[in-house]
Order: sequence, then C-alpha cells, then structure tokens
Amino acid sequence: MFLTAPLQGTNITGTISVTNLPPNVAFLNSNQTFTGANTFSGTVTATNSANVFAGDGAGLKNLGATNLTGTLPDARLSSNVAFLNTNANFQRM
Repeated sequence: MFLTAPLQGTNITGTISVTNLPPNVAFLNSNQTFTGANTFSGTVTATNSANVFAGDGAGLKNLGATNLTGTLPDARLSSNVAFLNTNANFQRM
C-alpha cells in the first residue's frame, strides 16, 4: 500500500529511522553545520565557549563591559572623555 496524499504528522506513531529523514534535518544529539543564510527567531542560547559568531554585533543588548575585548575607536566615546594620547586641559568649574 502506498500513500497517494500527504500524511499529517499527527497520524504518525512510533520512531522514524534516521535513514528515512532528509539530509537537512538538524539532530539534537550531534554536531551540526549550517550553511547559507540562517535566521533564528526568539531567544537563542549558546552556552558552549567554542561557539563562534561572525558579524558586527549590531543588536546586542545587556552586554557588560567586562565581556568586551579589543579597541574602541575614539569616535565612539563621549566628548567629555580624556584621551591619554592627546594634551588635555582640565579646569575646575
């Protein structure tokens, strides 16, 4: 007997063998490599220190300064910040 129409997932019972799944199915118990554009909605939690993300970091929120590394361009600082590499004239107000 063969199906002649799509089978609804609610009508499936038991276990489907991995060999019967398409190659682009993500498994919870193995390493995954995703290619192309991937979009995630909702909260994404990555707790493994080996996780690597690429991009400009736009949209990051609640990131503490202790988690930052590298150099911050002077242009990103407030105008009332004293720079170590320039002559500063401090006046009492």
